[in-house]
Amino acid sequence: MSAYFILMPGTWDSADRHLCRPLIGSRETRDTQTPWVTVATGVTDGQYDLIARTGPSPEAARQQIAEAQRHLELQPVTWQVTEKRGLLLKKPWIVRAMITSMRKVPTLGPMDDLSSELLLHSAALTEASRVVNSRELVVIVPKRGWLLAGAGGAADWPARKYMLDAATGVFGRATAQQGISPYVFHWQNGQVTGYEATEGQGGYLSLQQAQESEWLI
Repeated sequence: MSAYFILMPGTWDSADRHLCRPLIGSRETRDTQTPWVTVATGVTDGQYDLIARTGPSPEAARQQIAEAQRHLELQPVTWQVTEKRGLLLKKPWIVRAMITSMRKVPTLGPMDDLSSELLLHSAALTEASRVVNSRELVVIVPKRGWLLAGAGGAADWPARKYMLDAATGVFGRATAQQGISPYVFHWQNGQVTGYEATEGQGGYLSLQQAQESEWLI
């Protein structure tokens, strides 16, 4: 039985009953739309089979998390340029993750290639940063099978605004089963360093990192 990561939306109401952690931050401080990182072993009746907290022993849970990480790191990823910018010579600015030949595990459909879960894949996003020639990225995973990464950091408002608009638009049109998060995630030096969200006519930026202790095992 293969184990692999699945991002669940922040509004998922079964987090306390499953092996999971917030993508960034802690359970106490996480905002409503912060996704959950979970571990699946398959699909049944159109739903992911997620590992229950009462199921595995602590050692078995650690092994399944490690197996999910290995599965993630073996995915062959390419980066499709979707936007370019520049005055004379336009260069890649926004790229979309495409898993070219996924190690076969069950998903909810052909459009869900587990590319959203590449937000957890340091080497893949490092390659994206090389393609767009930026040490900082703004990344969105608004729905299953989507990951867009763009050049830019906290000081690059045009990139942040572009990605915020894309994230909120795609997330708003997604079904409850498809949607993941309307946030823009900031990435630097191999890890997610925070997120940005809209709130009314404004927004806010929160600087947080992943906390492995939040698996609670």
